Parts: sequence; C-alpha cells; structure tokens
Amino acid sequence: MFLLCAFGDRNYRLSCIEPLLYPTGCSFHRPFSYRASNVQPSLLETLTDKAKFKSLRSSEGWNQGFIAMRFRGDEKTKENPARNTCVLLRAVSLTWVEVQETVQVHFRLGPYVGKKDSGEFATVDLSAILGAPAEEDDLFLSVPTSGRSVFETLKRSEAGPPYSWDQFTDSGAVPAAAQDEYHGTTLLRLEAIRRQGEREALLPSLVTLDKGENEVYGYALRQGTVYSVDMSYRRLSKKGKDVVFPEHDFAFSSSRKEFRVSADRVLTTGNYRSDSLWFEPRVAHPCFVFLEWSGVSKKDRASLADPTKDKVLGLRLPVHAHARPWTWRQYASLGLCICALAGAVFFSMKAYAIAGEALPKGAGPEAADAKKTATDIAMGVAGALFGVAVTTVLGFFKGDKGDEGA
Repeated sequence: MFLLCAFGDRNYRLSCIEPLLYPTGCSFHRPFSYRASNVQPSLLETLTDKAKFKSLRSSEGWNQGFIAMRFRGDEKTKENPARNTCVLLRAVSLTWVEVQETVQVHFRLGPYVGKKDSGEFATVDLSAILGAPAEEDDLFLSVPTSGRSVFETLKRSEAGPPYSWDQFTDSGAVPAAAQDEYHGTTLLRLEAIRRQGEREALLPSLVTLDKGENEVYGYALRQGTVYSVDMSYRRLSKKGKDVVFPEHDFAFSSSRKEFRVSADRVLTTGNYRSDSLWFEPRVAHPCFVFLEWSGVSKKDRASLADPTKDKVLGLRLPVHAHARPWTWRQYASLGLCICALAGAVFFSMKAYAIAGEALPKGAGPEAADAKKTATDIAMGVAGALFGVAVTTVLGFFKGDKGDEGA
C-alpha cells in the first residue's frame, strides 16, 4: 500500500483536486512527477527494478494506494503543525512508473474515500501509520503492514466524493493558508458518458493497443456514434470571503476534424451547475487521443487559462474511437456492386462478340441493322449495370448511420 501525495499549500495544490474530476476506472491523463528525494528510499529501490515492479503491479495487496494531501507549513517561520497530517482523497492503483532523473508515476483512479458517517475528509496521522514522524519532503510513501488497519474504516464511493467540495475551503483538516489558495478555484467534473438515448453509462476500459508497460484506461468509442456527456462545474468559495463571478468558461479544445460536438463551450454562470451535451467521433483512431475541455477567458475565447494562476481546471480524457462496423445495407450494397460489375463485364464482352461476328453472305441491310441493335442493347445494359455499381459503391462508403452499433 502507498500514499501518492501533493502539497495542498504550495504551487502544485491543484494536483490534489484534479484527480477527483474523472469517473472511477479512468487513467489520470498525466503522471505525477517527483524528484527522487520526494520518494521513500526503500520504495524508490523497488520502483527502479522494472521486473520487480511489473510483478508487484499485479498484486492487489501491494498495488493499492491513495491520492492524498500533505502540508508544508509556513515558508518564513518553517513552522508546520500539520506536518504529520495526511488528507485522503481517492483510491488509486499504479499502471506504470518511470524512474530516470525524475520519478514519473502513472495511475488509474479508484473509488473516492472519506470519513465514515460524515461528509468530511478522512485524515490519518503519518507518524502513527509509519511508526515514526514523516519526513517533510516525502510525497510518495509506502505504508507498512502494521499501519494499514486505519484504511479499512474509510467510506468508499464509486460515484462521487463522500465529502463536500467545501472541505477544501472550510475543513479543520486544511490549514487556513491552503483554504485561501483553494478559494475561487473553478473546476469541471465529468459525471458520465453514455450512448445517445441510453441510460446506462459507459465503463472505462483499456484503450492502449495491448497490455504493455503503461496501460491507459479510458473510453472505447465508435466512429459515427453519438454520445451524451454529463458534466458539472463548481466554484470553491471560503466562507467570509468575497465571491467573485467566474471569469472563465470551458471550451471544447479537441480537434474538430476528429470530433463533432453540440456546443463549443460550457458556460459558467454561477457557483455550480450541471450540464449535458453530445459529441460524435468523426474518424477512427489508431490509438487513444484526448477529449478535452480547457478553461478560456470569457472576454477572449482564444486566451487559455493558466490552471495555477487562474485556478481553473478543465478535463482531459483518454478515448479510442474504433472504426464504424459494416451495416447490413453496406453488405447488401457490396453484393449488388459485385453482381452489377460482373453483369457489366459480361454484356460488354457480349457486345464485343456480336460486333465481331461476320454477316452471312447475301445478308441484306436488315441483318446489319439487327446486328447493330443487338450490339447497342448489350452495351446499354453494360453501361446501366456499371452505373448501378458506381451508385452502390458510393452508398457503401457513405454507410448507414441509422444502423450503427458500438
């Protein structure tokens, strides 16, 4: 078991919130990046051995951990009363770790976790579970077997956080300085993706070509199929502080050549709201791509928000659009095309054979006219069948959207 932490009172504080914006089962769109000094030495040794890590990755007992928030304290006075406080946010499992100059940690999102019978954050005392005070710079920590019992009492939720989003700005577990930094943050959360007209939400699945080193989980889609996207945005506010009207919307920023979408942006008009739109993959992808909504200024749509400075968090979701399957009409068109082409070839050869036949000796003009008529009829039938073949080919490539499946 491990803890994957970020400081809630430093520049990378939004890394504590961003993994909460995606459904359970998805891969987070980027790795957490650490210096080697931020990783416990014993854990770093394990991660450096790729063969050993691959073996441990498939071990449920080892490969389970939590996104968590730690605190660094006052930079000037160096005081840090919350040094051993660790706020647990969400369960995760590792998909790959790359150890070079830095440690790049790729992970898949699991259930949200919170305090049982409460809408509050779940916290643990690191000194209690580690058996000694935590090193202040340790952000990627291994939890010994003796300290794991405390995690068995957590409340887990697949659908959404069991704690209120206001905990980031009004929880006693979060120091006042960190609460002030989270105040005014606007976030966009993906609730579900489903096929248009269906109630059941799609479940994340493997979207890489095969189970290799870094397994990526997202949504398997179908070219030409329309999907509904349920989203919600929220603006975090601290009690007693002025509420500022949102200055950013969320614009659809994926390629329009690859996706068709019902609206180019999600408008922020208050502190929270749910929204729904639809999109359609236009092309099939050889591997996964990202479906993205990015923060943009309300005044200038071309001006992208700086997540840290502007406190705006959009979405970046891995998806893999597969080629549209053939429909029964396309199969029928293909069969008709083959038959029409075969008929066109047959009647063309028939016309050529008729035209090459010699007239009997003494045949009059009537025989020549009959030969010409037979040749013209054969060529006319051949031309008509060729036209049918061309029409069916066009229909084959156009497809039949009314019978698409996924």
